[in-house]
Amino acid sequence: SNRAHVLGGGTLGEGKSLIHPNDDVNKSQSSNDTFPTGMHIAIYKKLIETTIPGVELLRDTMEAKSKEFWKVVKIGRTHLMDATPLTLGQEFSGYVSQLNHGLKALRNTLDHISEVALGGTAVGTG
Repeated sequence: SNRAHVLGGGTLGEGKSLIHPNDDVNKSQSSNDTFPTGMHIAIYKKLIETTIPGVELLRDTMEAKSKEFWKVVKIGRTHLMDATPLTLGQEFSGYVSQLNHGLKALRNTLDHISEVALGGTAVGTG
C-alpha cells in the first residue's frame, strides 16, 4: 500500500493513504494463503513445462535403447556377485518401467497441487 501511495503522488508518512494494506492489497488473505498458493502454481508450471516432458524424453530414449540392445547378452549381477544372464535390452526395460512409475507419481501430484488455499481465511468467512 505504501508503494501505491507513492505511485499515486503521495509522500510516505504524510496525508491519508487511499490504499489499505489488508483491504486493497492482500484482499484479506494472509501470507499463509498466498505463499503456498504461489508455490503450488510455480511447482505445477515447472512439472508441466519441464519435469514431465524431460522424464518422458528420458523414458523414450531408454525404451529405444532397450529395443536396440534387446539381443546383447550380459552377465547379471546381484550383491556384487555374478547372477543369471540377461540382455542389455532387458536391463534398459527395467529403467523404462521405473521411469513410468515416476511419471505416474508426478502426474498424480498435479491434482493435489492444483488445490489452492485462497478464499477461505482462518475462520472460513473469506
